[in-house]
Amino acid sequence: PPRRTSISFASALKQYLPESTVAHLQAFDHWLRGEPEVRLVHRLCAGEKSAIDVGANIGTYTYFMRRHARDVVTYEPNPQLAGRLQRLYPDVRVRNVAVSDHPARVVLRMPVAGATPMHELASIAQSFAGDGEVMEFAVDAVRLDDESLADVGFLKIDAEQHEREVLSGALATIRRWRPIIMTESTPLLYPTGLPAHFGFLTDLDYVGWFTFSKRVYRFDQFDPAVHANPAAFGIGAFMSPNIFFFPREVPGDKILKG
Repeated sequence: PPRRTSISFASALKQYLPESTVAHLQAFDHWLRGEPEVRLVHRLCAGEKSAIDVGANIGTYTYFMRRHARDVVTYEPNPQLAGRLQRLYPDVRVRNVAVSDHPARVVLRMPVAGATPMHELASIAQSFAGDGEVMEFAVDAVRLDDESLADVGFLKIDAEQHEREVLSGALATIRRWRPIIMTESTPLLYPTGLPAHFGFLTDLDYVGWFTFSKRVYRFDQFDPAVHANPAAFGIGAFMSPNIFFFPREVPGDKILKG
């Protein structure tokens, strides 16, 4: 079957090509076919400031951030992926820790499909109970506010249902440096709509933005019945999982619309 052939071909590439070449090919593939936000990195990063990648996974965003930011700090709790990032990007500060709202020892859980670990789903917020085989890693969690980060211009977060905790542990950093923020969101799990759920950020004079049907909207235009309709999730028009926060003094609409 075509799927099996594709997997076999991808596995062969990883086995016989240098790791750095595989990383280039993966980044190029994600640029063409992955999240459209990847193609905004050059506008979201400021060349004279640092960029922070929370939940780097295989490092697609790190790959592009390091080309447009002064320097990059990357957080990846999966020790296997963190080790790979350290080998690939010696110019990046890679932290093999999770990020949360308080320091703790936590468990990173990752479902396994067949013999393939689902790295992109690894989470400290989900148990995956009843989902079959699950890999577990005991890891440390840190707060970004305890990390002595400076001159932060862009903060990207992909923490698999733990985004609010990551942000809550970074409020002092956000207040001081006022970075552009892009975070994955899980609106169907929020007890309130986007404006209320992230009010602690908009209270810092940030403006929230989301994408729906390839158009960007401010948080004050959010209608859950239209933009996050559960009946449309996965099969129809549903907001992008990535949302943005821009300091009011930064023209977010111009950056997002190009």
